[in-house]
Amino acid sequence: MTDFILAGGPFMWPLLACSVLIITISVERLWFLQERLVTPNGLTNQIVNLFNKNLINHKQSNEIAELSSLGFLLVSVIQYKDLPRQNLESKIEEKAIEVKFLLERNLNMLGTIATISPLLGLLRYCCWNDYSFYRPYRDFWGKS
Repeated sequence: MTDFILAGGPFMWPLLACSVLIITISVERLWFLQERLVTPNGLTNQIVNLFNKNLINHKQSNEIAELSSLGFLLVSVIQYKDLPRQNLESKIEEKAIEVKFLLERNLNMLGTIATISPLLGLLRYCCWNDYSFYRPYRDFWGKS
């Protein structure tokens, strides 16, 4: 494996770095976006039942908010329940934007790296192959 990287020349190191970054970001996104961490089963019913029985305290609301993105939004709805509908909608929209930002973290970087990697490969092919193909001929003719 190291022979391929060394034979590829200096353009292989950025390609290798891009590959490692893509794998790392993909694994992190797969782990973070598991359904059980974003929208756990039965969470909505559990929170509605606790709210109807007035059993939600500050500690429970913090735990629910840390449990999942949906829990964070539902706790925010309960927190702002006394506001007028218009203000409630705007507050929940702000919280939803926060959750969206967290869920989409590193996706722009992933897209950028996925765009750059083939271009680096093409650059490597154009520049390094010319050097490696013509080098023996230059040595043969005595030109360096």
